[in-house]
Amino acid sequence: MQPILHPEHEQLRQRCRQLQEALRETLREWFRLRTEVYPRLLAEYERLFGEEERERQRLSLQAAQLKRRTELLVLKLERGEPLTERTFALVEQIVEREFAQLWQRLKAAEEPWERSLAEDTAGEFPKLYRTLVKRLHPDALGTETEEFRQYWSVLQRAYRERNVHQLRQLHLLLCGEGTDASEGAIPEELEALRAYVRRLELRLAAEQRRLDRLRSEEPFCLPLTDPTWIEQRRRELQQEIEQRRRDIAFYSQLLERLRNTTFSAEELRDTELARHIAEQTYGRR
Repeated sequence: MQPILHPEHEQLRQRCRQLQEALRETLREWFRLRTEVYPRLLAEYERLFGEEERERQRLSLQAAQLKRRTELLVLKLERGEPLTERTFALVEQIVEREFAQLWQRLKAAEEPWERSLAEDTAGEFPKLYRTLVKRLHPDALGTETEEFRQYWSVLQRAYRERNVHQLRQLHLLLCGEGTDASEGAIPEELEALRAYVRRLELRLAAEQRRLDRLRSEEPFCLPLTDPTWIEQRRRELQQEIEQRRRDIAFYSQLLERLRNTTFSAEELRDTELARHIAEQTYGRR
């Protein structure tokens, strides 16, 4: 005899199937944006503004480094310490150490977006690849799944190109927390079925929010085909570049004056130079 099912039972099962498919589609779209659209948009942004962006970032970091040297020297003067050659050398060493990692990051950012094994840490690449093979390959699962047909070629391309970044994205899609919510057997018991629907609804809402956030971020939100915006963005970058050059000139002159002039703490507080330093370095008036 067939068991008598609650009238809500089949309705909930249908809802589960709908939610599972919506969740899979949301995850697929997120993966497509991250692995296909994102690098394409970055390449277009690089083509349009790459030279200006690199110059702006380089000059911004250089200006920040000069500003930091000025701050430390002025602080020592305010404490009544003399500015000797040893003081200048010490400040230079401190600032070089503080900014070393920032310069390294800037250099890395100037390389192509897909830096392959340059991003690999602690043998992450082979670990990710083995995990994904087990997740996708029919020999491991006993059957050929839709995920295998959709993502196996993506996995193999990432492996050939030694692209650890794309492996990370694929791992997040297929093996991330809660991915089993879109897979597996739908519960039979009514209360478990209701709870499963609630979990799927929450998971789908969270993934849709994540997808919306991604679409609202750069470079997805940039109108890279709008000539007016492109020209405006180029002018903004050039203005920032000129401002950073002025900042560099200002702090270079300050450092030169500090090096060639002997100030006491009292003299520093009473000089026009001190007020100028305070305004530019600390924003005080």
